[in-house]
Amino acid sequence: MTRFVMLVLVAACSSPAPVPPGEVRPERLVESDDGLAFLWLPDGGAAADADIRVTARHVGGVTRYELTPSGLVFSPPAWLLVKTAADETPDAGIALPKAALRSDDGTSEAPVMIHVAPRGGPGAVADYSLIRVPHFSTLELGRDVTAPAQPYLVVKGAERFEAKQGAEVNVELTFEHVGQVPAIDGLSGQLSVLAGGAVDVVTPVDGPLPGTFVMPGKLALRLRCARGGEASYTLRVVSPFFHQAMDVRVSGRCAPSALATVLTSSAPPPSAEPDTYALLGFARIFLDAAGELGEANGFTPSEADLERIKAKFTRPAPTLSAKLTLECSSCRIEGPKTATLELTPGVALEAVSAHLQAGEAIVAEAPATVGFSPSTLAAGAKGSATLRFRCTTGGMGLMVFSTVVKIAGQEQRAHVLNQAGTSDLHVVRCEGGQKGDAIMLSDNTRVTRSGGAWSLAAPGVTANVILAAQAVEDRFAPVSASSIAYGGVTAFGSVAGLSPLRLRSSLQTATATHNGTRYALTGLTAGAAYSGTDTLTVEHQPAAGPLVTVSVPAPPPVGDVNALLGAPAGWGTTVSVHDGAFDTLYVFVGLRPPGTSTGEFGLMRFARAADLPLANGRRSSPLLDAATRAEVEALGFTVTSLYVAYFNTVETTAFFPGQRAVPVQAGRMLQLVPAELGL
Repeated sequence: MTRFVMLVLVAACSSPAPVPPGEVRPERLVESDDGLAFLWLPDGGAAADADIRVTARHVGGVTRYELTPSGLVFSPPAWLLVKTAADETPDAGIALPKAALRSDDGTSEAPVMIHVAPRGGPGAVADYSLIRVPHFSTLELGRDVTAPAQPYLVVKGAERFEAKQGAEVNVELTFEHVGQVPAIDGLSGQLSVLAGGAVDVVTPVDGPLPGTFVMPGKLALRLRCARGGEASYTLRVVSPFFHQAMDVRVSGRCAPSALATVLTSSAPPPSAEPDTYALLGFARIFLDAAGELGEANGFTPSEADLERIKAKFTRPAPTLSAKLTLECSSCRIEGPKTATLELTPGVALEAVSAHLQAGEAIVAEAPATVGFSPSTLAAGAKGSATLRFRCTTGGMGLMVFSTVVKIAGQEQRAHVLNQAGTSDLHVVRCEGGQKGDAIMLSDNTRVTRSGGAWSLAAPGVTANVILAAQAVEDRFAPVSASSIAYGGVTAFGSVAGLSPLRLRSSLQTATATHNGTRYALTGLTAGAAYSGTDTLTVEHQPAAGPLVTVSVPAPPPVGDVNALLGAPAGWGTTVSVHDGAFDTLYVFVGLRPPGTSTGEFGLMRFARAADLPLANGRRSSPLLDAATRAEVEALGFTVTSLYVAYFNTVETTAFFPGQRAVPVQAGRMLQLVPAELGL
């Protein structure tokens, strides 16, 4: 929610009368006869026996409060807190009343006024003006009041935000004057931005306003989601003219990084718990704001008086309990999923609609917005509706749930006014089929750097058969469209499929047998996996029935390693392979977190050759994309191993019937030394 607070200070013209020795002048709170104003007199403000009255006269668009006895001077000054109705066509969305103190001799002055009004929702519910009263006279309040120029400062453009960890949030604010201010062309003073929670300020703002900052003027803020969680910032304007001018507060949420969640979690991410929301009353919030600013200027009523004011001006907040339950928090890409919304109004409502907005790896399906029947809108009644969403790619998806209700003819957005500690933004993990699953046979060649060039050792061989067991699968999660990560894996167990399996090329034959936990391989010999032109054949011969077999052509050998690998540039080191020689680029990174840890941690990238840039007949790519690179570097993990490979792949369920498809991979793999790349 955005809160606008306007304060105008103009010096009062009267001098306080001395207080006679021994005279009792206790704090007092006097309610106006129309019930829309309270006059607060501090200790020492007026004698105990003074017959103080606040009488309202409403004429057209002007309200006159006659403060009697006329001519009484206060030391320290009194304050009048007035509830003003929202204007139908307010400036910048809020009502900005004018005020003037009229003395019996016909003179007038513009009093010190603190004006507070809600912003950020669909409309103002009530405005409050806190006016300093140095002496009794007639106070005129309204938009049609003729009074000395009272400039107001208004800011537009601040909104609630949602972003992913590591992403930047750009906010543009527009400053405008309301009212005629012929003597002021610009705003001199100081700006500061205070960030809190999960957000940092990219470009700190803490200093004088630019000399060219004229009205209307714009200010661009850049914030960054540094971590997952709730976030907020406050733009504070302090100027000589306004004394203490304005706070603009914006809140939001930063969705946690998928990579950080996977690599730093020692347990599987928990399923999303239902979130409950409740509407909050505007009035108490903004009365508190008026009190905060007024306190700095002498408005310091007792707690009892404040509660009396709030009890008069506020009514019990209308409540709306809303529980959103997702079908899954880790969702497969196939098929639509449901989000069930249950509503229980605490008061009778006129209308309710709910909306599901999805982003990143998720799309909201029709109906994305649903309404509730009149029978569910009575106090205590329960209603439910089903919204649908779908995972489109692997990765972390963001989903925002919002509810709009109408009470007494006014709409309010429940997600703007949710209770502290709840969140209207949900993170869903969208899972593809890749969990490190593989039936793989590959060359494995060590690469070293010397004299400004890469060189290859004699080739070896590596093989693997795995369809990740549930305990392993729970430790994996997609972190981008092409990358997956895992953390805390203590054993790479595999689901049992057909067994034994035989993996053979012209140079190697390996047998993979499931031992109850994983597939154990035997039969490999020292040396390369493939000849120059070769094929991987995977087969299973059942006790009865035909042979089950799948074949994949092996890619051509590495050849010139200096054409394949660019100069060392950390994660930006280029890999370049002949187009048509492979269908998938594979990068494996072994990681070790800071401090003590249990299990293994790593990152795998599977990039389709067709998705990589093509130039001069070669497909090229850095080791990691920029976003993943930045996250890996920010985590501070140590790189323990690094492999680069190019594969030809066939996905099949032939060897794991009834399970997800497993890639059969024939490849050429390079083992690099991380330190030689600057990692």
